[in-house]
Amino acid sequence: MRWLKRIIAAIAILFLWFALTLALVSKERLCNAVIEKAARENVTLCYERRSASLFGCDIASMTLLFAHSPIAKIGKFSATPWKIAAEGIQLEGMAASALPPRIANITILPLKGQIRAMGDFGSIDGTFSLTERTIRLYLTPSSLMRREYRSTLQMFKRKNGKFVYETAF
Repeated sequence: MRWLKRIIAAIAILFLWFALTLALVSKERLCNAVIEKAARENVTLCYERRSASLFGCDIASMTLLFAHSPIAKIGKFSATPWKIAAEGIQLEGMAASALPPRIANITILPLKGQIRAMGDFGSIDGTFSLTERTIRLYLTPSSLMRREYRSTLQMFKRKNGKFVYETAF
């Protein structure tokens, strides 16, 4: 699951972008720096339009590529120092073979180290630590996920009746 670690690294890169935003650096320059850093990790962000505000950046109609292969189309992406949010996500390629393709939303709270997501897979509540470089996801799978994506569920450990995925990045 090399691509999963790369995507997690891209999320960590976005967190760095938010920390620098707090230091009052030009948001436009930071958006460019994040896109360039992601490109060095073989992750490409293609988007229709981007706008920077006093607190963050908004991107509409974004496509996420890994090694020039499409991973996801994202309807709306917004980022501030305290919240990263994406809505209307359609997984493609290898990502769509691992999970149901529609994700309603993903919210990351960098200052709290929390992740929440809802989609056809069910719901995810998770935590991450940049200092420990770990991520822990708690999945409540939908019936679709249990029926058609059993191989992905096998990557999760069962703890106290919950599906838990833990990794280091």
